[in-house]
Amino acid sequence: MSVRTSPRGIRRPDSGVDCGPRRDRSTEASEPKVVIEVLSPSTRDFDMFAKLDECRAVDSIDHVLLIDPNDPAGQLWTRGPDGWTEEVLRSLESTAELTAVGLTLPLSEIYEDVAFPAWPEDAEAVTG
Repeated sequence: MSVRTSPRGIRRPDSGVDCGPRRDRSTEASEPKVVIEVLSPSTRDFDMFAKLDECRAVDSIDHVLLIDPNDPAGQLWTRGPDGWTEEVLRSLESTAELTAVGLTLPLSEIYEDVAFPAWPEDAEAVTG
């Protein structure tokens, strides 16, 4: 799906939830509620700042979930009556509460079958 972020701007998130009617042959979400981005080295800063700001400016979007591909972690931004709040998700036991669509998304499901590299407890052990 694509999300219109301005009259001339379209973004294509990695995943999302559209709660509006489907338009024939259109890939544009009519009422996007949730946007999910998997961060990558080449687009990480853009996704975490510019794209996040663009998505938060879309009236229908209530949740933006940023997922770290290297660690079981993420950031969940949720629109509330007083503006946007951020929740940092730090482990496989964390859950993303996507209340606008009635969904609880465990990070363990997002990362199912993903093997994470073992990181040394002391980075100095690696560098000597």
